[in-house]
Amino acid sequence: MKKYLFIIFSWMVALQVSAQTVAELFQSMPDALIPSLHDVDRLQLVRQYADADRAKQTNIFGDTLSIDVMTDDFLSIQLNEAHRLQVKLLPDAEGRKLVCVVSTYYGPAAESEVHYYSTRWERLNIPGHMAHFDINLLTQRPEDMEDTEFSELKALLDPFLIQLELSTDNTDMTATLSMPQTNKVEGDRLKSILQSCRLAWE
Repeated sequence: MKKYLFIIFSWMVALQVSAQTVAELFQSMPDALIPSLHDVDRLQLVRQYADADRAKQTNIFGDTLSIDVMTDDFLSIQLNEAHRLQVKLLPDAEGRKLVCVVSTYYGPAAESEVHYYSTRWERLNIPGHMAHFDINLLTQRPEDMEDTEFSELKALLDPFLIQLELSTDNTDMTATLSMPQTNKVEGDRLKSILQSCRLAWE
């Protein structure tokens, strides 16, 4: 009987964990991941968004934070002018949920980093979307451009800074190369060789 009850209890716990929403995960996020916003302030932001589909707050450093989008499995929050955080619930191979966190820093070119966690905020060693990523997927030579010019333009992008965007609608992630600071003429030439790449979660 005890074994039977334990199985039922374990199943109920697993069900509760898998049923977590991004709002609940945001509130339980460790302070180390978002030190500028305490759990009480996060709760207030979530409640504001639930009432008005948008939430703004000033943190202890005087920065304005705003939740731009929040669904059951996706969150996009601007922490300050130079830092945006996106959180997405993703399924793993066993049908459970894990948390994907994309931090994008603007300095001024955008650069992103991605990390994965359990729903208890335990760090997971998952290469995920960025495993074996080919930088050449983010550039394409126009038909009317010579190879020499294409190579010269690609050299202007080095070091390569990648910006990542999670999707609100599915489990895909979009990668693009950030534009370096340059004049308008070179900027237009660079734009002509850039392309986005959709990374599917598997």
